[in-house]
Amino acid sequence: MHPGSDSTVIGNAGQYTAASLADVLESVSAEKGGEPESFLVSSGSLIAFFPDHVSAHTLATGRKKWSVDLPGGSVGAALSPPAEGSSDGGDQRLIISYRQSSLFSEENRYMVLDAESGKLSEDSPTPAGVRRVIGATKGSVVFLGESDGQVTGRSLSSASETWEASLPSECTYKDYESETWKPVSDTDTIVLPYECGGVDGLAAFNEEGGEEWKYQVEDLDDLDVRQVDQNDVARSESDPISTVIDEGGGVFLDIQSGQSFTPSPWGGVAHLEKMVESPVGEVESNAETIIIGSRREIDFRGTLESANRLLEMGDVQESDFDPGLLMSIDGDSRLALAPGEVEREKKVPAASYVDDVIDSLKVKSQNL
Repeated sequence: MHPGSDSTVIGNAGQYTAASLADVLESVSAEKGGEPESFLVSSGSLIAFFPDHVSAHTLATGRKKWSVDLPGGSVGAALSPPAEGSSDGGDQRLIISYRQSSLFSEENRYMVLDAESGKLSEDSPTPAGVRRVIGATKGSVVFLGESDGQVTGRSLSSASETWEASLPSECTYKDYESETWKPVSDTDTIVLPYECGGVDGLAAFNEEGGEEWKYQVEDLDDLDVRQVDQNDVARSESDPISTVIDEGGGVFLDIQSGQSFTPSPWGGVAHLEKMVESPVGEVESNAETIIIGSRREIDFRGTLESANRLLEMGDVQESDFDPGLLMSIDGDSRLALAPGEVEREKKVPAASYVDDVIDSLKVKSQNL
């Protein structure tokens, strides 16, 4: 994931602004004498990948938290997803695949670190017959196999426990890094792109290697596939929710079932499209963007982003909401932008807060 105007930023939604992330990236780049080759963001930390090391820096100040030397650089990396509903992300692990060279040999290895502290929990040879790390679930690291139609998962708690998943012989996984694809996973499901007899698609697998669902498209290269979870930095330049509301024409997929749906508040508030246009495309096969994630998280983020936009545009007023829903951030009065911000600022469950926002929108829409 490369820094720049088009890069996807992963972090704790609502906890850090896109501006603060950019400031820290600029500070780290100045300190190191150049931008990192790529970066990830866990809860509260920017994890920067340089040619010879990986370092983590706080998103609040840019202070370095930990660093790991990698003389040959990394060849793949992934963050395990935070538990759904987790607002601190303190249980995330960083998995890095790398090559260790000696005078006469080269070995493919991977290491597992605590994303918050940098503590190393495992440093092992990669399983036989795999290329590199391509993703992670809560309990497994997932590798792309040497065969184009195979992936291998290894347990993060026991290196001896592995699973494999294969597509039919005529199918291959689309192993490419581009703006149209970012690895997608949640606690027990990983979604991978494939190509099969001229038909592209997405295939979801569980932690035992069992196929959960497939979603076929005409050409993945023409699509932008993005994940929504509590790791998004709300309103960053490539935040999936704000982007798809701006551009429209999206398809929303529940990562657990692979089923498409209309997210809240559009799915539950009558006449809302009169105030803010639905981001769901009229014809699913013509979609330009696929948004994948927990339906709960997508509903929460969609509701909060659209409600804040209506406030900013003047289509709804602060008086249309219970005063207890509003918060003052940097001198501006607004609603929360993400579940994590609700829990931090309001000290109430995100679900009840979002329900109250939806109820306010319903009352407003009835008067249109």
